[in-house]
Amino acid sequence: EAMAVEGSAGAALRVGTGFGDVLSEKSSSSSSPVATGSDDGFSVRRSSWQQTTLVVMGQVMGTGVLALPHACAQLGWVVGLSAIAIFACAGTYAGILLARSRALHAEAPTSYADLARLTVGPFFGTFTRVAICGSWTLILPYYLLSCAQAGQLALTPLLGDHGVSLCTWHWTAATAVALLPALQLRTLHQLSTLAFASTVSVVVAIVIVLSSLLLQPVALPPSPAAGFAPPGLHSGRTSLWPPPLSSPMQLYAYTGEIIYAFQGHSIFLELVREMRSPAQFGRALYVSNGLMAVAYMLTSAIGYAARGNGVAGFLPDSMAEGGARAAVGGLLAFHTAVGYLITALPLQREVSLLLHRRPTRHDRPSSSIDGATFTFDGGSTGPAGQPGALSWLFISLGLITFSFVVANGIPFFAIFQSLLGSLTGAPILFGWPAFFYLRSCRMRVWPVAWGDYLGCGAFLTVCMPLFTVLGTVNAVADIRAAWQDSEARAPFMCAT
Repeated sequence: EAMAVEGSAGAALRVGTGFGDVLSEKSSSSSSPVATGSDDGFSVRRSSWQQTTLVVMGQVMGTGVLALPHACAQLGWVVGLSAIAIFACAGTYAGILLARSRALHAEAPTSYADLARLTVGPFFGTFTRVAICGSWTLILPYYLLSCAQAGQLALTPLLGDHGVSLCTWHWTAATAVALLPALQLRTLHQLSTLAFASTVSVVVAIVIVLSSLLLQPVALPPSPAAGFAPPGLHSGRTSLWPPPLSSPMQLYAYTGEIIYAFQGHSIFLELVREMRSPAQFGRALYVSNGLMAVAYMLTSAIGYAARGNGVAGFLPDSMAEGGARAAVGGLLAFHTAVGYLITALPLQREVSLLLHRRPTRHDRPSSSIDGATFTFDGGSTGPAGQPGALSWLFISLGLITFSFVVANGIPFFAIFQSLLGSLTGAPILFGWPAFFYLRSCRMRVWPVAWGDYLGCGAFLTVCMPLFTVLGTVNAVADIRAAWQDSEARAPFMCAT
């Protein structure tokens, strides 16, 4: 049986990132509850690869793109656009490593924590579970904050006409209340339709923003000393290279914003568990990352060209007041709200499993977590082994309350995004996928190509420590400086 498993994994790896039909057969024929994706009452194999593509784009695209023109302005044309292309490829490669690692295990792991347990042991599985859930928890305030800012863009003109002025924390509180009903959904498949509408909304919003910036350029003369202005665009000043006074720490921080724009790998295996054909995950990965890379580069190039070094950290802030700006705010509010839902759902699932499962030897719906067998406590569960509605409500309420507090404690959009990109994005993107693949190959005695050795080595020894440590230190320093600024808004300070 072990030889058959290794043979299946080998066939999957030989066909590249398509993973082959054998992977699908292995997933469907396995008797493991984890492999079937039905162990916890949440997972149903119903999603097509197109739906998976939309969920990936719904979670990732549009949140990072809002700050990329600002990052490009700080990095210059060459470094900024090159970084987007490089990290798009890095994100795709990391997803491939995850899928290859999954193919090498008969149990068909459905999360980073499962892979960590299978490759190292229960302790590392628990550590990874805590780290990934922590990263999801830190990302949720970002989505809530960006959704509130977008809603503010949409509704402030209307409320202003009636003499109503709301504080920032009012907007985030209203957003939290509006999200709570939708947080009662249980599977990512249920969000696929919303993800499609979300992707369409962000594309339309980006088109409106860029069109507005091009039609209403800033009347600043280009400076040959600073760089160049693209022909036909009477834009602000731009530069081929990073500004001369930029410190290495600042460059690392702005690069972190680009890293975060491609970070969504922590839910990839969660998505695979809900796919009808897990072998088609590679197709979803290529399409989603390719479309996002094109959108990011176009948005960064046009936004930077149209506003130059003065482009705002939150791109719609560079637009003039009016109906177009309000429409963009409404579209982005919907998109980032869906992003919150997609990220919150697997986190709520993990919290629910932690609160409502207990070790058992009974032959009931169960799951293996870090080597122990668990089942739902019957008094706390609903249909199909899911937690009861009241329990799920309290979990979602607790998480969104936490998000509200953190979102108002760090009310600086671009800096917060940089902090997230450096603190959580780099390890998830560079660290775990490379380690999982190398370790899985060693366990299965599977040869590693020299290109994979180079790629994984660069991920583990250069990219992860560099962008994690230096970027995080710089982002924390920026937040401290912003809080101490007398003109900046303090946490929970009433500012409109």
